[in-house]
Amino acid sequence: MEFQEFLRKQEEVYDKFRDTSKLQNEGTKPDIPKSQGGYLIVLRHPLEIAQKIEEFSRRISQAVPAIVYDSATVHTTISDLGIKGNFAPEKDTLERLCNSVRGALIVNKPTISYLEWLYNQNTVIVAGMPNQVFLEVAQNVYSSAEGNGVQLRLPWGAHITSNRFAEQKSPEELTDFFKLMNEAPVLGNSVPKNIDVAYFDFSPKGFKTTTYERFSLK
Repeated sequence: MEFQEFLRKQEEVYDKFRDTSKLQNEGTKPDIPKSQGGYLIVLRHPLEIAQKIEEFSRRISQAVPAIVYDSATVHTTISDLGIKGNFAPEKDTLERLCNSVRGALIVNKPTISYLEWLYNQNTVIVAGMPNQVFLEVAQNVYSSAEGNGVQLRLPWGAHITSNRFAEQKSPEELTDFFKLMNEAPVLGNSVPKNIDVAYFDFSPKGFKTTTYERFSLK
């Protein structure tokens, strides 16, 4: 995929978030599984970025019931794999994913600009505008994984998820939320420090990630 094509497709998704008419007219419609998990390859952001997201995520959860993404969970996905209910990680797959990251040619660190918070009926995200290095990293990991017998998928965008709505609320009950989103912090540029091979657990109790191995971006 060419970089401009990636940006075009990413913008199409962001535009769907920008159309808030369904949330304004129908309210929230949570989409939280009873138990779901899977493997992740993710970028980890500098602590100052992750902490700002956690702080505002907690403020959102006070305005409307929502799952909080804390600074240990905040990430931008490069790829995921094997998402299913009642997930249990397997060491062989984790090792294949680690070898895929280890074998990927990563020369430069990506830079992602985070200037806009978006939301739909079930999720709040921070829209990311990446440089071309982001896609190059994802494509190199994808190609390396193929050599390790793992079929990954490329990311649709460079966003960060901050919340998942946890209860159905009417538009009238979202007044404080809509006001709060006008105060959303501008995060600016993030230069991720690490790539994590991890797995996640997603349920009504929250969204948690467990890092299996961390790779430093030099």
